[in-house]
Amino acid sequence: MQHYQHIKEDYKFSKEEAQVLRDLQPKMEGLVDTFLDEFYDHILGSSKKKAIKC
Repeated sequence: MQHYQHIKEDYKFSKEEAQVLRDLQPKMEGLVDTFLDEFYDHILGSSKKKAIKC
């Protein structure tokens, strides 16, 4: 847990921001599959576009 505290300090991650993420957790749990699918489609789509340009 010490490692995460160090990261939060480096990025000036506030207690308020941590609370926002905790408040979002129930909503995000219901969206995780859709989010991950769309995220990786975007990432892989970007990689394919770069490969075509080269």
